[in-house]
Amino acid sequence: MARHTAKSHKIRKVEILVIQILIVLFGIGFSSKVMLAFLMTVISCALATVSGVENVDESMETLLYSLGAARWQVFGKVVVPAVLPWMLGSLRINISLALAGAIVGEFIASGHGLGRMVIYAGTILDTTLVWVGVIVLSLLAMVMYFAVVELEKWMTEHLAIYRKA
Repeated sequence: MARHTAKSHKIRKVEILVIQILIVLFGIGFSSKVMLAFLMTVISCALATVSGVENVDESMETLLYSLGAARWQVFGKVVVPAVLPWMLGSLRINISLALAGAIVGEFIASGHGLGRMVIYAGTILDTTLVWVGVIVLSLLAMVMYFAVVELEKWMTEHLAIYRKA
């Protein structure tokens, strides 16, 4: 248990260090929050994409190559449809991480925004305003999540993803 706590503590220190470097490089404006949200999400999305590519059906690739398909045709007809479910699943998770990254950026260095409002309300012990901020952020996260779900539904219907032969 103590080892896990020490590891979590080290990860926290690295996160704080990265945030401080972003603030130095990009300032306390909008760009630092965008970079923080980007960095919090890009690694897990890349790992999900790699997992999707590793799970591509090799027999389908071989079939298309034997029929004379070019590499870009195999990529478009086999790899992309196989990887998109992995990417969209990762996007569903990462959309809330991106929001959390933006909020953390506002907590640390911002003059305005919902994260800053929640921190300010907490310092003046205005629990009503804290709850308003938390509820608005929760609703925003839900709207963003369901937008990704709708995008996935649209892609499933219009791009023939997940359809069985």
